[in-house]
Amino acid sequence: MSSVPIRILFFARTRELTGLPETTWETSQPITAADLRAAMLERFPELAADNRPLLLAVNQELAQDETMIQPGDEVAFFPPVTGG
Repeated sequence: MSSVPIRILFFARTRELTGLPETTWETSQPITAADLRAAMLERFPELAADNRPLLLAVNQELAQDETMIQPGDEVAFFPPVTGG
């Protein structure tokens, strides 16, 4: 089975910390939101240095740790409070 990217968007402080508006994560099978968060914290350790929890939305719906992310989904990372 070939890998399909998960599109990952960074908003607010997460964009500032990573220096990126978005990236991708290649996968051929589903991954939990908690596992993807852990992978992004490993890939971008500056996100962990912020000492605030990261919220995730999968396909524009707020996700819980056990939410399954499918190959091809869109995931947004953002801090618990965003201004605007």
